[in-house]
Amino acid sequence: TPERVGPQRPETLLTLLQAAADTDGGMLLEDRARLGLIYRDRSSLYTQEPALTLTYAVPGLAPPLEPVDDTTATRNDRSVTRDGGSSARAVLEEGALSVQPPPLGIGLYDDAVTLSLNDDTQTEPIAYWSLHLGTYDGARYPSVRVLLHKAPALIPAVLALREGDLIRIK
Repeated sequence: TPERVGPQRPETLLTLLQAAADTDGGMLLEDRARLGLIYRDRSSLYTQEPALTLTYAVPGLAPPLEPVDDTTATRNDRSVTRDGGSSARAVLEEGALSVQPPPLGIGLYDDAVTLSLNDDTQTEPIAYWSLHLGTYDGARYPSVRVLLHKAPALIPAVLALREGDLIRIK
């Protein structure tokens, strides 16, 4: 279920809506069909079926398809504070992406966020979930080029994509 937010301070509506999206880990987006905003909650991003499947050897997917090995999204020490409340910290102390110095780990990559949480008990699970997301050891593809003129059958599926949809490349 989406995370419950706590009491809100006087702010603009857009700032309050973004704070709620940040608290849940979802996405506040512009509606493509009409004037307005839509919210894609965190749970809709998990265990989803691919909205688009591309095959590397079939026309349409343009080479090169090269993963990058960087630390852009890596965070192995996460602190979460409830606005006006307590905080929790999650640290990965062992493993390839741990806070240990190389070669045992990658060193310290930390961050801290303050969220508009409803209850102090929410900070610890969110800190550990953020740690999990920040220490995923998998390939990252910053861009994928699709040549729709070489694969016109993909056009309807590409046009139907929404932010956060899963694209599988096989």
